[in-house]
Amino acid sequence: MPEHSLPHTVGRLLCPEPLPLELGGRRVAVLGAARSGVGCSQLLARAGASVVVADGKAAEALDVQSLDRIAATGAELRFGVADLDVLGTCDLLVISPGVPYDAPLVEQARAAGVPVTGEIELGYRFCRRPILAVTGTNAKGSTCTLMGSMLNSSGVRTRVCGNIGDPFTGALASEEPPDAYVLEISSFQLETIEHFRAAVGCVLNISDDHLDRHGSLGSYIAAKARLFENQTPDDWAVVNADDPNVGEAARALRGRAVRFSARGAATEARIEEDRLLVDLGEGPEEVCRRGDLIRAGAPYIETVLAAASGALLAGASAEGLLEAIHGHALPAEVLELVCEAGGVRFINSSKATNPAAAIADIESVSGPLLLIAGGLERGSDFTELGRVARERAKGLFLIGECADRIAEAAGTEGVRCASLEEAVERAHAAAAPGDAVLLAPACASWDMFRDYKVRGEVFRRTARRLCANDR
Repeated sequence: MPEHSLPHTVGRLLCPEPLPLELGGRRVAVLGAARSGVGCSQLLARAGASVVVADGKAAEALDVQSLDRIAATGAELRFGVADLDVLGTCDLLVISPGVPYDAPLVEQARAAGVPVTGEIELGYRFCRRPILAVTGTNAKGSTCTLMGSMLNSSGVRTRVCGNIGDPFTGALASEEPPDAYVLEISSFQLETIEHFRAAVGCVLNISDDHLDRHGSLGSYIAAKARLFENQTPDDWAVVNADDPNVGEAARALRGRAVRFSARGAATEARIEEDRLLVDLGEGPEEVCRRGDLIRAGAPYIETVLAAASGALLAGASAEGLLEAIHGHALPAEVLELVCEAGGVRFINSSKATNPAAAIADIESVSGPLLLIAGGLERGSDFTELGRVARERAKGLFLIGECADRIAEAAGTEGVRCASLEEAVERAHAAAAPGDAVLLAPACASWDMFRDYKVRGEVFRRTARRLCANDR
């Protein structure tokens, strides 16, 4: 097991001191053979456990590389598992984020007296470095990437992991621990925490998403609020002062609050005229100027303020902040200018998998636009998206399960399309010079595509073909 036992503080942040978890010689079952399954098997093998990794899918439906990495740890692999008896006697069951906490096999384990934990909680029990954990409906990945870059540029060795990069358990299994971990964490992962404690817990925003799993917005907010439940007065909570749902999640904070606002509120992290400032109690410190940012608008300003707040708490320098901001790039599938021909721009925001993300991207595009939206039904409220589409889009091209609901919210029939390729082609035919064809689906992709990246690639390929024909 790599050496993680010595306490380590960074900046103003204290090292966690979780209860030790002795697993040498114990039999541990891991449910889920994807990314988290890989990380768990690596960490558990180093802890001396006997590991079996199980998945409800058949082997041929799973990623071969992930299976090879699990097998390399010496873990058993079992497929098509739907019953606890198939796993044999277990001392602990670890579930991946994609496995619901009330799944039948998980319920069987609890009924049999087998302790159940999640991948994030498992990792925490082996962590001896400060954790900066970021959650929210949108912009988690961008905020974590920027925060990690700010710290690394300041000489604070930081590993960005969780839902971005390696899973937390996999990062902990590496040979050399960093100074700190920046962790992107989802509501699914927060469902299964018990002792997990972040020195910095950051909630960026909360809008209705994943309601197919959580059931209601209130339950979703409660899941996000779990990020703060184990904090102490020595810890910090970085929260969006402009988001009432975040305010609800942060109602009973135990840590010290650092509020951020991109809309002029007098908070610890804020924008004044063209200056982004953070005040941690010793006077405001300038992070950057508005002109330093790669993207205008409140959502990106919130990303920078949140990232800078966490980074400064962990000891980042002003020079490190600015270097990271200047070097920051938006992730693929976020306002990506794919091509332009005949005065028409094709912009890919396939990563906008919920209404709030789509609205932010729509409002960031200048000039007239033709909007392509729709996808998997997950119980989202499209009322505000419909209003924005009415005001900003000169044409609405709809795909997937949610086409009817988005059309109803927008008060228009829109143009129904059987495929994304058809939607791009019909939007192109309706476009005039100066227009933008924007893919901002506001929905997940799984009704038509493996993931949002594949959806984005289909948009790119179709747009480039049309642009080539126009030249």
